[in-house]
Amino acid sequence: HPTQIVATRRGLDVGRMLMFNLPEVSAIVLTVSDGIASMRDALRTRPWVRTIVMPDKHGLRAAFGQLGAFGLKRISCVGGRHLAEGLIDAALIDDTYLTTSPKAGGEPDTTLPKAATAGALVVRKHGTGEEAGVMFEHFSIRRRGVKPRP
Repeated sequence: HPTQIVATRRGLDVGRMLMFNLPEVSAIVLTVSDGIASMRDALRTRPWVRTIVMPDKHGLRAAFGQLGAFGLKRISCVGGRHLAEGLIDAALIDDTYLTTSPKAGGEPDTTLPKAATAGALVVRKHGTGEEAGVMFEHFSIRRRGVKPRP
């Protein structure tokens, strides 16, 4: 089973998430001090769950260095625009995969960072049948040399 990494700034209800309750599943929580404070007791009873605590949301580069120390060389991040923006700003990603739907979801009035789609378009697929209105896009960020913001 691949290592599961969950990034959260606020913390999670660890007791309700299956991946944190199966010792055979390698899991890592990536968070900040406020997040770890809300999960500390639950994580104390789950020694198989590893944690990486960043000083703030801008600590992704150092956190990813720690992931490397755990033996991880390539990961797939699934998340929203806040995580995407942090990863792009830290120049930690090679590709973005964007799925959009005609159905409302997520936080209202948030936009994806322009750099997420500034790379070379690798593929664009439109859903059909019950998937009509859904679009999947894959952008190669590194090919265009997108740099982190200063």
